[in-house]
Amino acid sequence: LGDKAIRVWFKLKNGSSDSLSLGEKTPVGSSVFVSNLDTTIYTIPQHIKTSLEKKLFDWRFKNLLQFKRNDVQKMVIHKSGQTYELEKADATDWNFITINRPANMSMVNSILSKLENNRVKEFVDEEGTKLREYGLSNPPYKIDLFLGNEKGQKSLIISRKINKKYYAKDESRKPIFEIDSALVKDISKSRNDFRDKKLAKVNQGSIDRIVTEYGDTRLTCVKDSANDWRLDETSNPFVKKSEMNSFLSSINNSTVSDFVADNQYSLKTYGLQNPQLTIQLFSGKSKTVEVKFGKFKDDKVYVMTDQYNSVYLLPKSQFNKLKLKRSKILEKPVSLNDSTMNPQSK
Repeated sequence: LGDKAIRVWFKLKNGSSDSLSLGEKTPVGSSVFVSNLDTTIYTIPQHIKTSLEKKLFDWRFKNLLQFKRNDVQKMVIHKSGQTYELEKADATDWNFITINRPANMSMVNSILSKLENNRVKEFVDEEGTKLREYGLSNPPYKIDLFLGNEKGQKSLIISRKINKKYYAKDESRKPIFEIDSALVKDISKSRNDFRDKKLAKVNQGSIDRIVTEYGDTRLTCVKDSANDWRLDETSNPFVKKSEMNSFLSSINNSTVSDFVADNQYSLKTYGLQNPQLTIQLFSGKSKTVEVKFGKFKDDKVYVMTDQYNSVYLLPKSQFNKLKLKRSKILEKPVSLNDSTMNPQSK
C-alpha cells in the first residue's frame, strides 16, 4: 500500500471526500489489499484493481459520433464534389431524396453501424487546431446525420489518406482523431452502389390481375375468388398456378444491372416509346406497377417502371422469363376419363 499503490479519490454530493488505496495481490486467492488511509486493511477482488489499471485513452469517450440509430431521420454524404441525400421512409426502408429511388439498405446499415460502433484509434490533436496538418481544413468527406424530434445534427469530417491513415473530427467536439479505413471505404462507393437494385416493389400475394402485351399478343390473367388463375377470354381457360407464381417471383427478384438515366430522358433513345413488352400488375382496381421493356443493348435490355422515374438495363435472361406465352401457361384440358373435372387437379 506504499508508492506503487493505486490511489482513488471520491468527491461526494454532500461536499465531503474520501479515498482508497489498492495495493498488491494477496499471497493466496484472487484478491488485493486495500485501505482508506486508516489502520484497517481489507481485501477485495483483484478485478476491481485491474479495472482501474488503465491509461487515459481507455477512459475516454471513443465513439466517432454520439447518437442513437433510431433517432436518425436523414443522412447526407458529401464526397469529392458529390452529395448523396438519403431519408428514412419507415422503420425498415430508406429512400434517395433527389432521385426517388429506394436506397440499398445494406449500405445504409453498414455506414450507420460503423458510425455507431467503430471507435477512435488514437487522439492526435486535443484542441483540434491542426486541421490543415491532418487534411481537415477542406475535408474530402463529410457525413451529416439529422436526428428527429428536434435533437439536432451530428457531423463527422474525414480526411484523405495521409501516410496510410485517415483522420476525422466530430464537429461538436475539439479533438482530431484517427479512424479505421472501413468507413471511408463505404462512403467512397458510387451513387449506384447506394441504390436498391430491385426492378420493382411488388406484394406478390396481393396481385390478382396480370396484363402483358408484346407484338400482336395481349394476355390478361385474372385470379378468381378461389385463387385460381384464368385467362380473361370467352371460355376462361385455367392458367397454371406455377407459371403465375414463377412470373411474379421473376419480377420480384429481377435486379438492375446498370442505372442509365434519371428524371429527364428520351423514351425514343431507349426504345421505350414503343416498348417491345409491357407488363401491368393490378391489385383490385389499382394498378400496382407498369413495366416497359425497350430495345436491346448487347445481352441487356432497357427497362423502366412507373414506380421510379429512371431507365435501367436488365439482363436479357431476366427479360425472357417475363414474356408470357399462351401455349406455355395454359393448363392442359382434363380428359373425361379423369376422376375429377377440376382442371387445377392435373
